[in-house]
Amino acid sequence: MGDLRNFKSVPATITAIVPTYNRARYLAAAIDSVLDQTLRPAEVLVVDDGSVDETREILKTYGARIQAIHKTNGGKASALNLALKNARGEFIWIFDDDDVALPDALEKMFNALAEHPESAFAYGSHDHLVESDSGQFRVVQPDLRIDISLDFRLSVLERCYIFQPAMLVRRAVFDAVGPFNEALVRSQDYEMLMRITRRFSGVDVGSILFHQRQHSGPRGSAASPVAKGKVASAWIRYDDMIFSHVYTAYPLSEYLADRNHGELSPSEKRSALLERACIMARKGMWSHAAADLKAFSALLRSSAELSLTPSESATLQRFFGPYSYADHKLSESGVFFYALKNSFPVRVRWMIAKNLLAPILGELRYSIRNGHVRYFLGTARKCIVFSSMYLRARRRRDEPIGVMTGMES
Repeated sequence: MGDLRNFKSVPATITAIVPTYNRARYLAAAIDSVLDQTLRPAEVLVVDDGSVDETREILKTYGARIQAIHKTNGGKASALNLALKNARGEFIWIFDDDDVALPDALEKMFNALAEHPESAFAYGSHDHLVESDSGQFRVVQPDLRIDISLDFRLSVLERCYIFQPAMLVRRAVFDAVGPFNEALVRSQDYEMLMRITRRFSGVDVGSILFHQRQHSGPRGSAASPVAKGKVASAWIRYDDMIFSHVYTAYPLSEYLADRNHGELSPSEKRSALLERACIMARKGMWSHAAADLKAFSALLRSSAELSLTPSESATLQRFFGPYSYADHKLSESGVFFYALKNSFPVRVRWMIAKNLLAPILGELRYSIRNGHVRYFLGTARKCIVFSSMYLRARRRRDEPIGVMTGMES
């Protein structure tokens, strides 16, 4: 982890940063929730990234309570980088322009860092604020089932479940890890979270800190807009860019909880390969996952006993766990199932398939118990596609493993 010795234990100032682009409908509620905190930030920087709606007029109504910065449109990452250059606070709180903070969010995070000066950031969770067609709002709890037995850094690689509005970060951390990657139109916050958690540890405040608004409004930048209904596809596309880099840049030892940088034992290599395969499968990157599965098979065959350890079974069960993109690109998984069918003895192959299918069957049982017809139909389709891909197991040409530029090694 990073060296925290130079961090001040009780920083005096906090800067809140709100990047915005064409979100006039939601912006005032977001800014008001930042200004109305029980612990108020010393400065609030709102970066207007070239909006063409009523954003400028809304910002004028706040007068000296905020510092408005206007720039030509360049994307959220460029807006954040500009704000960080102008921020004077020793704490940084980045808040989205369409979300709503709970009144004591900042106070909880600040107090957590004051109590844990060894931590680089404080974080919490969120719920969903859903607007109906009639304009009514309801709060919904998202599926945040996180395996607490899994290493925190690895859990972040598997799934982005911490969002910037629920993070208070020491300014020195951003100075250490570098600016946001402006090549990313989506997932720039996830890539930054990965860089931070790769080097530093945080403290969980253990409570919900903001309402994450669910809406079909504009996303992306003027040059690369994200159309309504294409948000998940955009996340998958940019996560693919990020994790293509991760696959080639991170040493295998980084997929172990203790990150042993010495020579890995065969059992450690097995664990690391299966964890990396899990991460890649969860991003729908089946060629990468297949390559690691083949390497795992070679190590398994060289062992005295052809069986899976309990931790390896648990890793396999996370491939299709909550918020996995594996099922979104299941139709492209032929290369992975071909590797499964042709690299393992029958007994081990069925053991692996059983673990992979377990979370999907769990979702199926949940939908039946709770009478969720649409959820049942969607999950049943996943079961059918999974079974079809496994039984056919056709060879598919591997996609080239590329490297994304402008990212930390």
